[in-house]
Amino acid sequence: MAAQSGARPKLTAAQVRPYILWLLVAVAVLASMSGLAVYFLATHQVIALDKDWSALLPEGTQIPFLVDLWTHTASYAFGIVGAAVVAVFVFRKRLTLAPPA
Repeated sequence: MAAQSGARPKLTAAQVRPYILWLLVAVAVLASMSGLAVYFLATHQVIALDKDWSALLPEGTQIPFLVDLWTHTASYAFGIVGAAVVAVFVFRKRLTLAPPA
């Protein structure tokens, strides 16, 4: 929408692709770092699952579940925030292009 809406010159998919690729890489890195941080914190017993969740999971699967939960949630959070940032960058790029005659 940021690449096509309004009277300003439109950006093609090829022009927007680098922004999207950077977003995908950033989301993957940040979600992985989140998972590693949660794994470290959970193995050092700084954080743990709620007792209700722990009761539903077999012993030995709680830390992997917690890591997966946080990694998955982080990827959505970083993706949503990153998409807003990409939209701003794309719109600002359109502002630098020559206005339509």
